[in-house]
Amino acid sequence: MALLEKLKYGGITHNGTFHADDVLSTCLLKLLNSDFTYTRTSNIPKDFKGIVYDVGGGEYDHHTEIKKRSNGKNFAAFGLLWKDFSSYFMDRENAELFDEVFVSEIDRCDTTSNSNLLSSSIEYFNPKWNSETESDAAFDYAVKAFLPLLESIINHFKQSTFIPRYCRTLQEDIVFAFENISKKYNHRKSVARYSNSIEAWKNVYQDMFQNEENELFITTFLGQISKTYGKYKTSPIVLGLSLMPRKKKIFLLEDIIENRIESINALVPAAEECRRTYNNSDIKELLIFEKYVPNNYLTQNCNNVKAIVFPSERGGYNILALDMNEKEKISNGINKNTNVKRFYFPEEIRGQDVYSLGQYSKGLLFVHQSGFLATCETLEDCMAFFNKAKK
Repeated sequence: MALLEKLKYGGITHNGTFHADDVLSTCLLKLLNSDFTYTRTSNIPKDFKGIVYDVGGGEYDHHTEIKKRSNGKNFAAFGLLWKDFSSYFMDRENAELFDEVFVSEIDRCDTTSNSNLLSSSIEYFNPKWNSETESDAAFDYAVKAFLPLLESIINHFKQSTFIPRYCRTLQEDIVFAFENISKKYNHRKSVARYSNSIEAWKNVYQDMFQNEENELFITTFLGQISKTYGKYKTSPIVLGLSLMPRKKKIFLLEDIIENRIESINALVPAAEECRRTYNNSDIKELLIFEKYVPNNYLTQNCNNVKAIVFPSERGGYNILALDMNEKEKISNGINKNTNVKRFYFPEEIRGQDVYSLGQYSKGLLFVHQSGFLATCETLEDCMAFFNKAKK
């Protein structure tokens, strides 16, 4: 069956928490066929004729088998789909450059515990830990929000090999987005005098938008948004924003900013929940939560907590290794800007199939290729696996 013919039957991707990989993969397929529909589930019907991606262990999944490009870079679902479908958008030379500059960077961050600002911004569209929003609805919204960004970048590389390295109006655009958000909540204040987004944030908007005074929004977003890096001295978010029509760019910035601020505001009750759970737990290395809770408090204040356990939206329970804080990294001789976990699962079981995992530890269902995330059937299985893996 021809590749494009498969799109008529729709697609299946995984349910639960989403990332840039599955969101941008879905955007790509919708650009190929605007009528493309998808279902988010972990159960793949045997007679399904459509495209299955980022789940199921097939040709467009990377979780059970490490798949590499010829240059050694790992594939995620986005890159695997681009490899097969790129010829429908542009010639080979331009497609390879687009993969090198944009697609492979999204894949790199999905297959490691690192991130880039575009990937993290997409992840912030997931339902906040204390909200009632359904995951599928949030995913649909993320696809709708980021589709114009991907479309703009593809249209550019279809015609050109020029690589944008900055967005000339970006600071002004962010301030416009701030003002538009403030108007939604009836906060009206002219900021025409501000051309710098950090200055505007500190002097006007922080008090409007943020529940408590901290530097997180500056350090994780405003201070990073113009940052470029790598061989081509650019970044996925700089590429996207620089190539979008201005009106669409400001709309997207509003969505990105609101979701990040909502997530930062949710850290206040999350810290209280983490503190309560830590104090009430007899075992400090592995804390059990009734649902996923942002763990910044544990990273900064509880060095003896290696990982947390919480129910997975795909069934079973996830074990998530926590990040080292800056002091830990310095004391271990690690660059403070490097993302490093306090604990990793053994290399020999990462990305293995369910049968092999079950041979290693009862009820073990999944271990991420980067070794920072695993899933077990029951809480008891989680405890047994963690105790074995940490030795």
